Order: sequence, then structure tokens, then C-alpha cells
Amino acid sequence: MNNQGDFLTLPDNHFPTSPVGEAWETPCTFYHTWGYKSWVERPAYEEQLKKQVSLLSRVTSMGGNFLLNVGPLADGSILDYEAEVLKRIGAWMAINQEAIHGTKPLPQLNLPWGYASVRNEDLYLQVADWPADGRLALPGVDTKIETAEILGSPEARVEVEDGVLRVPAVAPASQVTVIRCRLAGALELSDPVALPHDGVVVVGPDHELGEGNYNSMQYNTNIPDTLKTWHVELPEDGEYQVTVEWRCDASKMPVTLVCNAQRLCAELGSDIRDQEEVVSDGNEEVCTEIESALQQKVIGTMSLAAGKAKLVMAKDADKVTPPEAPPFKKDEPWSHHPAWVFRRNKQARCSMHKLEVVSIKLEPA
Repeated sequence: MNNQGDFLTLPDNHFPTSPVGEAWETPCTFYHTWGYKSWVERPAYEEQLKKQVSLLSRVTSMGGNFLLNVGPLADGSILDYEAEVLKRIGAWMAINQEAIHGTKPLPQLNLPWGYASVRNEDLYLQVADWPADGRLALPGVDTKIETAEILGSPEARVEVEDGVLRVPAVAPASQVTVIRCRLAGALELSDPVALPHDGVVVVGPDHELGEGNYNSMQYNTNIPDTLKTWHVELPEDGEYQVTVEWRCDASKMPVTLVCNAQRLCAELGSDIRDQEEVVSDGNEEVCTEIESALQQKVIGTMSLAAGKAKLVMAKDADKVTPPEAPPFKKDEPWSHHPAWVFRRNKQARCSMHKLEVVSIKLEPA
């Protein structure tokens, strides 16, 4: 449990926000408790099923192993409710297992509606949030899609138009719906680029690429969101005013935004504590989060040249790239090793995991 083996175990019910460079798993629970609790509220089957299948898709598409715990009764038996949910997960897998087993994860894709995996020339789209407008965009996928079909629903019509899938207005499944896309060749990916419209460039969550520090040392040396990056295309040379929209659950969040060797420093924190009363349930503290208020600020101007550019945001104003840690040898006690101390005390200060950048707007000043 202290990650001293040959793979990384994330904390309970935690998920990486960027690709992990080694074998890893996430241990998940039904209700934030590992043992049986008689007072736990059990949602409807379909709600629980969608939650667990969505987590399964999320973890495996990021390259991890999904470990799901069921708290048994004192005699070792499993409640009918949990047994039924597991059966329904199995029924979902019977239809969609080709998107899970033997596929290559695609953690670098930032898809607002779900997750993806690939096997040879088959791209599997695992849609957790069905689009209300019937359109599935695929930012970052460069290979042409020849055909597409919904697993388990061959009668449902899916059309491909300029790299965008047009799907039925209503999802065929109440959980995660898997669409198998036949590619014209090997999958080619690129970083999504925010293009100008009327001279203004706006980047959003679809364009964001995150980086984090995940290692096999200890739970709290896994530091998410040490960098946030976006790629843009600027229409012309000139001065651009930079406006940031964000939500944040921290009172202080000093950040630095860098583009073409220019940098702007800003405070993107919030005085609002966005959570309700914390309730202890099992081995974790569970709280109901309230969405932070959307905030906006002009953080300054930059003199930028026309063409493609990269925006990089970091919390450390002096080092846009998080510092490298000393090498770690697994035959040494982790608790006394300088690498562990370094990562915990230094890298943690670089984390922006409580900051959600909703948009960055670049417009002529």
C-alpha cells in the first residue's frame, strides 16, 4: 500500500489528471467505505451502474487497472444489491469488452464527453455524457474515420462528417455507450489547437493538456496538475489582452502564464470555501461539493507573433517547469530518503489541482 512494489497504487477513489508513466491502479469502493455499513444509502441500480462503469472506462482509458471493492456481511456473503450491480457490470462488459481488454489507452486525449481506447485501426469512444446536440467532436484525432457503429445497437445510425460524429438524440444505453470507429489507417494524434475567430482566440477545457508527478514512492508524493498547457494559433502580430475565467477551491492560487518567453503573474484564488459539512463514512471523509463561483480577470497583455504558440501555466513563478527530484533507490527506506522529502515539500507546492481554468481569451489590446 506504500507503493514499494512494481506498480503504483493511487489513494482510494483517486484518479490521475494526466498520463502516468508506469503500471498503476485505483482502488474504488461502492460508497466510500470498505466494509459493510447498514446505514449506507444505496442509489437506484442504474445510477450505481453508470457510476461504476464510468469509473471503469475512465481508469482503463488512462492505462490503469480498476479495482472495485464490495464490503461483505459478517458471514462473507454479498448483499443482493451489490451482487446485482456486479452482474449488470458483467452484462455491460459482455457487449463492450472489446473496448476494454487488449486495447491501448489514450490518456492524452481530452474528451469532454468521455474516454477513448484503440486497437489497431479500431478507435473506441466510451461516451459517458451523451451530447444534447447529437454531435461528438474528436479534438486531437487526425486520422480519418471511415465508419462508426454503436456496440450492442447496430440499428442506431451514426454518421461521420468532417471528423465529427452525428449520433442519435437519445443514448442507446443508460450507462456508458461505446462507439467503434473504423479508421482509415493507424491512429495519429496531435495536440488540439485553439483557432482565431474574428481576431480573438479562446482556449477552453477541450484544449487543455495537463501534466503531473506520479511515482511509486508513497500516496502523497503523487502530485496532480503541476502544469497546464494550451496550444493556440494567433492571427497576426500584436499586443494581446489576456483574460482568464476560472473556478478555484483554494483561497490563494498564485500562477504564472508563459507564452514565447513572456510571462504574466496573477492571483486566481477564491475566498469561497465550496464544500458542505464533512461527514465521516468508513475510512474516508466525504463532503458534498458546491460548484465554485465563476470568476474572471484581465491579467495583463502580451506582445505575440502570428502563428502557433504554446501557453503554459504553473503555480511556481520562478520555475515554469517543476524541479527534478533526486534519484530514488527502492532498497532505501522511503520515509527518510531525500527524494521523498523533496517531492512532498517542493512538488506539492506546484500543484494546481484545486484550480479549474474555464477559459483564456487572447484579444487585440
